[in-house]
Amino acid sequence: MVHSGLFGQEYYLKLKERDRNLINEHITRVVSIHKIEGENIYAFANEEELAKIRAYGYAPELLKHPSDTYRNLDMATNIDQMADWDRYPTYEVYRAMMKRFEAQFPELCRLDSIGTTIKGRKLYVLKITSQVDELLPKPEMFYTSSIHGNETTGFVLMLRLADHLLQNYGSDSRVTKMLNESVIYLNPAANPDGTYKSGNHTVAGATRGNANGKDMNRNFPDPRVGTYPSGPHQPETIAMMEFAQSKNLSLSANFHDGAELINYPWDAWVSSERKHADHNWFEAISIQWADQVHSNSPQGYFFPGYTHGGDWYVVAGGRQDYMNYWHHCREVTLELHDNFLTATELLPSFWNYQKESLLSYIEWLQTGVSGTVMNEAGVPLEARITVLNHDKDESWVRSNPYHGHYLRMLEPGTWQLEFSAFGYVPQVLEVEVTDIDSSQTLNVILKKAVTTSIAGRVYEFGTNKPLKDVEVSLKNTPHIALTDSSGWFQMDSVSIGNFELRIAKEGFITSLNEVELDTTQQIIELFLFPGDPESFEEGLTPGFLTETNPWTIVNDVSYDGLSSLKSGEISHNRTSTVSIPLKIAARGEISFALKTSSEASYDFLKFYINGEEKAAWSGETDWTVATFAVDTGMQVFEWKYIKDQADTGGSDAAWIDQIVFPQSFQQVSFEILSSSSGEPVNEALIQFDSKSQLTDQAGIFVFSEVLRGTKIYEVSKDGFQNVVDTLVVSFVNVFNKVYLEEIPTYSIMFTVIGSGLPVKDAKIEIYDNILWTDNEGTATTHGLFARNYEYIISAEGYNPYTGVIDLKADTQLVVMLSPVLTEDPAEVGVFWKAFPNPFSDQLHLMFKPDSSGPLLIEVFDPAGKRVFEINEDGMESHGSSLVL
Repeated sequence: MVHSGLFGQEYYLKLKERDRNLINEHITRVVSIHKIEGENIYAFANEEELAKIRAYGYAPELLKHPSDTYRNLDMATNIDQMADWDRYPTYEVYRAMMKRFEAQFPELCRLDSIGTTIKGRKLYVLKITSQVDELLPKPEMFYTSSIHGNETTGFVLMLRLADHLLQNYGSDSRVTKMLNESVIYLNPAANPDGTYKSGNHTVAGATRGNANGKDMNRNFPDPRVGTYPSGPHQPETIAMMEFAQSKNLSLSANFHDGAELINYPWDAWVSSERKHADHNWFEAISIQWADQVHSNSPQGYFFPGYTHGGDWYVVAGGRQDYMNYWHHCREVTLELHDNFLTATELLPSFWNYQKESLLSYIEWLQTGVSGTVMNEAGVPLEARITVLNHDKDESWVRSNPYHGHYLRMLEPGTWQLEFSAFGYVPQVLEVEVTDIDSSQTLNVILKKAVTTSIAGRVYEFGTNKPLKDVEVSLKNTPHIALTDSSGWFQMDSVSIGNFELRIAKEGFITSLNEVELDTTQQIIELFLFPGDPESFEEGLTPGFLTETNPWTIVNDVSYDGLSSLKSGEISHNRTSTVSIPLKIAARGEISFALKTSSEASYDFLKFYINGEEKAAWSGETDWTVATFAVDTGMQVFEWKYIKDQADTGGSDAAWIDQIVFPQSFQQVSFEILSSSSGEPVNEALIQFDSKSQLTDQAGIFVFSEVLRGTKIYEVSKDGFQNVVDTLVVSFVNVFNKVYLEEIPTYSIMFTVIGSGLPVKDAKIEIYDNILWTDNEGTATTHGLFARNYEYIISAEGYNPYTGVIDLKADTQLVVMLSPVLTEDPAEVGVFWKAFPNPFSDQLHLMFKPDSSGPLLIEVFDPAGKRVFEINEDGMESHGSSLVL
């Protein structure tokens, strides 16, 4: 028994597993499944994959490699020996045959090498059509075989099909019609390194994988798993991807051995989980293929005949899903023979079994709805053709930009087809497909869209400062502009319609804005928020959640600055998660730097938004920046480092850094308290985020939907010192306690004296207070702040008195009121005026005595005690003044 060596460490094995979820989610990602029979899984594996499946806990039984089974493998060493199609060509003969097709039929055939294998062999593709050098409006299709090098039935069938088409053009009306109306590309050997593993002279010892031991039918970008489902793309994979990109293929099939059936999309999902938009159409053409094979083959061949791919078993990285999803091409997978390396004497029989199906499949190119898409000047357009309320998962098709031809194959029904191209008015046309093999021509002329212009200025939010070098673009169009030093941008000749306007500048948060453009020039003002990238320099910012197997801050690896966030150290079959929920305020983008060093294709860093996987990275990925669009509303951003059941690679970790989130809302709560008592301050005025609000009885007010950033707030309340401060609003709700310091208050005790005695019931008016003196002539007011106060004192029988006090401490104030004069001062000796009152160090008296003579002046304190007396003689009778 041969397990390796000859087959380059490629193993064939059997293991047992009944759980379909485990098979579809794990086992299919480790080994290359050949078939499943009950609980028995038959698969191929290289050294690494064998170790991996064992580490998963399985004990695979190593079987004899299929290529080691004896069978007749006659090789043609010259082209003539291929005449009966019952041999395999040596590599040199294969090359010679391909070149001779072109040489013999120069009007019908062109040979192209689309790439080179690891071992230097050519990846040949034949183009077969009438007027082969002309770019004519014909649909294109592709047949490719033997991506698994030991699945060789299709290898010879493709060579024979090329010969049949070329030899019969002009004599066979069916073939002639095919070449006149279609472009057929044939690739007989997609993995010549695997097919000629033992050397160019033989297919004996052929392997499934390429020279690197990689299964290339697990190596294409996958709509479910991501871009690199099995590690870096192999050279042969890249060549096929580039070839598909260069064409506008409508139909395709890839040929295998190991079963006998036709397999249609999706391979990535079971049908109960997701079906292709054209599931019914695929099923119908698959049934036709199988029925035609059954009509031309012995009973028992090609059963069950057809299946939905994922229902058979799920595959990640298959070319069938890649072609359907990324290139909108209807591709199926053909399994021609249960056995590998078909014995050469059986090859003519398989041609007889499959010939009618091979030809009929090409004829599907002449069904459905087809035509050209042009503008009014007759210029071909690259248009998107979408079946409204039907297409999904990239099932739309496009017209060929060189000649405008398109083909949309459809099951019977009434359909709305939308034709759209950049710069043109979309057109929706209704078509009725009566039969699946019916055809109709629908040529479409799109009118040039009415154009307008959009212009405006971009400012920094908050400062209103114009921003220079902001990139302003309309997504999915070529329109792009940069702002000048005044923040101005302008885009002309823009089609009217609805667009998404993207505004981006380094150091700012990218903004996405819906705009509706009509014939009127739009001038708009746009604002960008300063960026606040999370780079973990200050530790794990509040808001990030990482509990089980937590991510940690490290200082030895970073994208920017000194720190980054690293996945937790976990064992096999575990996950380390970090997440953050945010209420997104405006549609925008999240971007972050990432790095992985893990077991390639098995241990992944995955990023999710609201539970939907957006991307995955594995193996050695150096720092790169990923960007994803984000809608408004509550969004949960989540990073997971996920390990499979066995083995490690690299540093066994993932890192993220420099995360820029779209602008988000947070809730900010203020609680206002007295610094002295700790009690809530009711009706304190909070000025924050361009709003003014009063606190409730508990001293609280909550501001909702506050944008991130550093913001100024002010809190004020009578009797308290104002507080002005800044508050950082980040990724979590903020609860901000503010303590107000009470302003000190003072008292004034008034003592009112009149005619040397206390004045009772004198009225004192100061600020908002009215006081009345008691029997002692006193009255006291409390709770006055330090400032100047004017007061007025009035009492019956006395002249009112107005004064001003500069209050800085508790104060006692004595006020002397002058009595109201009741007699003519000319007749009695009475004071005319005493000022100032009260006085400090001087008092001016102005009076008129009744005659010249002695004068006695007595001075009393507020308590009525005589302080001193003054005797003056010889006062002038006409009046005097005295200064005390």
